[in-house]
Amino acid sequence: METLVVFTDFTLKAENTALYALALASHMKADIVLCHVLQAVTPQNKYGEENENERTGAAEDMDELLQRLRRRAMTLGTDRYKPMIACCIKTGTLSSALRKIADTENVLMAVLSARCTDKLTSLLLGSNTRELIDHAQYPVLLIPYEARFDGFKNLVFATDLSDGSVSALNSLCDMAKYFDSEIIITHISDRGLLAHNNTVLEKYFDRVDAEITYPKKRFKIIKDTNILRGLKTIPQKLNADILAMVHRKRNYLQRLFNKSVSHAMVNYPVGPMIIFPAVNIREPLLFFSSNPTHV
Repeated sequence: METLVVFTDFTLKAENTALYALALASHMKADIVLCHVLQAVTPQNKYGEENENERTGAAEDMDELLQRLRRRAMTLGTDRYKPMIACCIKTGTLSSALRKIADTENVLMAVLSARCTDKLTSLLLGSNTRELIDHAQYPVLLIPYEARFDGFKNLVFATDLSDGSVSALNSLCDMAKYFDSEIIITHISDRGLLAHNNTVLEKYFDRVDAEITYPKKRFKIIKDTNILRGLKTIPQKLNADILAMVHRKRNYLQRLFNKSVSHAMVNYPVGPMIIFPAVNIREPLLFFSSNPTHV
């Protein structure tokens, strides 16, 4: 069975994310694995006893969250799929925990809360989230605290026009089939670059039309000299229920001189956001390739 891995730290913010994931899983007929990750004991972190005490406390918190979520699942309508909900506590990083879960589960995506307004919590959560985005081999869905699941009418895919992004877009189309969503494929460009880049745009859009058969899609160019500013305007301009993009790993010099757009968006989420891992052009993404019964 397809599975959503929902990371939790037992805060109210994380519980809201788990409720969001429950509603999403019901629509996609997927199950859920709740996961809490403890920091590994290292030479710099020798407090093994404290770590064991933390595990005991986490196990108690996890059991309480698990029971609450299972009770909520039972309140879903009689015609709705009621996800099976399991849980685990791992040690290490979010990405290593996800890999371990993927050894036994058919993972669709990881789900976790977007950053907090509290500076210290935000710093820690942001670091963990960036680590997951950098190393995950699955899509990562980030949920702001105020978000409530109400289906996906409009999915917006922000593309850099690279060949590899077409695989991610194809995967997003498979997800859209569960909700009969419209996909808006957008590229952010200033006016001068747009004029200079017409050929690239036309080739990319022609390729999308040729390779992606999902009918409810359209293209939209957003003119802005600042990519981040342009991305932040998408929810309002395009009435987006979710924003999707591809995260690309960067070498040392790129990390030194340029910030990752996806990392920056993690710092300032504007709504639910799904981030796909970058893959080779020849390597298809099959995360949502099961045939949904909703269409």
